[in-house]
Amino acid sequence: MLLQLTFSLMYVFGYTYIFLAGGEAGRSWVLLVLFATLLTQVPAYIFGDQAAILVIFGIDILCFLCFVWLAMKFQRGWLIWSSGFQLAAIVTHLAAVIAPGITLSVHTKLTSFWIVPIFLAAILGISRDKEFSG
Repeated sequence: MLLQLTFSLMYVFGYTYIFLAGGEAGRSWVLLVLFATLLTQVPAYIFGDQAAILVIFGIDILCFLCFVWLAMKFQRGWLIWSSGFQLAAIVTHLAAVIAPGITLSVHTKLTSFWIVPIFLAAILGISRDKEFSG
């Protein structure tokens, strides 16, 4: 319970920092991540495990493409890192798609790992941008 609360507070403060300090790129990034996070919760209630895995896989591919677009638009290194970690999440999805016996619960645990480095890349990248921009 305490660990869950700690992570929740970390994310609230982190997303707030990214939203406020990251400029337009940070605001776009936070809205994208929050929307994708909410959207990936829906398939588990509508589809069976394998179908939900495929739908979530599609959502993560779209999220990756949006990260790449943001990286090209705003030319921030942290967005490139976010894109790279999101690509790693997609590769993790491929492993789940290839292993048809995997449950949605296991799949979620495997793929949700990647939000941590994506999140940290955004926070560290924005803080480095602030440091070097004066």
